[in-house]
Amino acid sequence: MSAISAYTNRRRRQGSRAAGASREHLRSIGTRLRVDGWIALLVIAGSLLWMSQVNPYEKEQKRLILASGIMCAGCAPLLYWMRSFRRSGLPIFQLHCLFYGICFGFVGFYPDESTLVQFIEEASMQKAQWVTLIALASTVTAFFAGRWLMRGLRPLRSPLEIPASSVGTMALVAPMLLGVDLIVEFLKIPYLDQIFTTCWNFVFFFLSAGWISGKLRGYGLWVYLALLLPLTLLRGVAAGQIAEFMLVILVLGILMLTIKRRVFWGGLIGCCLVFILLQPAKGYFRSVYWHEQREGGMLKRVQSFARFGFESIGGKEGGDFYDFQKSIEVSVIRINQLHPLGAVIRDTPSVKPYEEGVTYLPLVTKWIPRALWPDKPKEDLGHQWAQRYGFLGTSDYTTSFNLPWLTEMYINFGWKGVVGINLLIGILFALAHRLYFDRPNGLAGMACALTIGIHIIFVESHMSLLLGEFTIALILLYGFKWLFVLFAEQRKG
Repeated sequence: MSAISAYTNRRRRQGSRAAGASREHLRSIGTRLRVDGWIALLVIAGSLLWMSQVNPYEKEQKRLILASGIMCAGCAPLLYWMRSFRRSGLPIFQLHCLFYGICFGFVGFYPDESTLVQFIEEASMQKAQWVTLIALASTVTAFFAGRWLMRGLRPLRSPLEIPASSVGTMALVAPMLLGVDLIVEFLKIPYLDQIFTTCWNFVFFFLSAGWISGKLRGYGLWVYLALLLPLTLLRGVAAGQIAEFMLVILVLGILMLTIKRRVFWGGLIGCCLVFILLQPAKGYFRSVYWHEQREGGMLKRVQSFARFGFESIGGKEGGDFYDFQKSIEVSVIRINQLHPLGAVIRDTPSVKPYEEGVTYLPLVTKWIPRALWPDKPKEDLGHQWAQRYGFLGTSDYTTSFNLPWLTEMYINFGWKGVVGINLLIGILFALAHRLYFDRPNGLAGMACALTIGIHIIFVESHMSLLLGEFTIALILLYGFKWLFVLFAEQRKG
C-alpha cells in the first residue's frame, strides 16, 4: 500500500507541475498579446489624435469625429478578442469589423476621392459616416447577442480531418498541386479553377499553420520556406493583383494571432509599405503586361512592378511626380469605400429608385457549380451598378467596380436594409463562429475555417459573390472529404 500511495502522490505532483506550467504558459501568452493590444491601441489613438489635431486636409470637425468613431468601433471587437486571450478561435468577425474601420473610417481623414467618383458634397459624406456607424452597431450587437443565445451549440467537426503529423508529407506533395493550380489558372479552364483554388488554399493554410506552430520540420519546412511561400506571395504581384499578396500576409497574421498569440508586426508594416509602393504604379503595370501583352516570367514581372513603383515615387512613371505622401493618398483612394457610399446616398432614392432586393437574387443560385449548370447566367453586377449610377461611360462595357456589402444594402432598401441586413449578418457570423471558427480542431480545422472564412473578411464586393464563394468553398471541402472516405473504403475492399 505504501508503494501505491507513493506512486499516486508522485503522479499528483507531476500533474500539479504540468498544470502549473500550462497556466504559466497561458499567463505569458496572455500578457504578450495584451501588450500587443496596448501597442495597437496606442498606435490607433496616436493616429487619430494626430490626424484630428493637425488636420492636413482641412476636414470639418464633425467629419473627423465621425471618422474617429468608425475607426474605434471597427477596431474594438479585435482589441477585445486580443484581451480575451484564452479563446482559441479565429477572429474572422473581428477582422470583418476592422475592414469597416479602415475602408470607411480611416479613409475619412483623407481627401474625398475614390477610383471612379470625384466629388460628393459634405452632407452626403456625413450621412455615409452615420450609415457606417449604425451598420457597425447593428452587426456587432447581433453578433454578441447571437453568441450568447447559441452558447450551448456544439461546433461541427472539420470537413477535412488530417493529423498534424502529416504536415511534412503534405509539404512534399504540395509543389505538384501548386503547379497544377498555376496551369489551370493560366489556361483558364472552366469549372476546374475554383476547385483547385479551394484545394490549394486549404493545403497552403494547413502548411502555414504547421510552420507557425512548429510542427513542420525537416525537408518539408525547407520546401515551404524556399518554394511554396515565395511563389504564393509573388504570383499575385506578378499578375498585377496586390490583393492576393496582402491576402497571404493576412492569413499568416491570423495564424500568428491564433497560434502564437502575437501580432505579426513585421508582416503588417511590410504589407503596408508594399501596398503604398505598388498601388500608384499598378495601372501602368497592367497597361504594359495586360493590354500590351508584354512577355515576361514571374520574377521579371515582379521586378518590373517594383521598378515602376520606385519610379512613380521618383516621378518617372507617366511623367507624374509622387512623393511618399502622395503615394499614401493614391493608396487610400484604392481602399476608400466611404466615398462611393456617399455617392449612392446622394442619388438614392431621389435619382435612382431602390433595387428592392434585386441584387440579392443570385444568392439563390450562386452555390450551384457551373459544371452542373453550364448556362447559368453570368453575374456582372460590378459593371451594372457602376454604369447605372453614372460612374462609367455608356460606351464602357467591360470595367467592373466593387460594390461593398454596406453600399449594396443601401441601394436595395436604404436605412431599413442597413439595420435589418446587418442584424441578420451579425447572427449568421455568430452561427459560423460557433460551428467552425471558435474551436477549430487542430491544424486541419484551422485550415478549413480559413478556407471558408477568408471570403467574408474584406467585404468590398457584392454579397452574392462573396457569400457564394464562402458556400462553394464549404461544399467543396465536404466534397473532398467524401472523396477521401470513398477512396479509403475502396482500398479496404
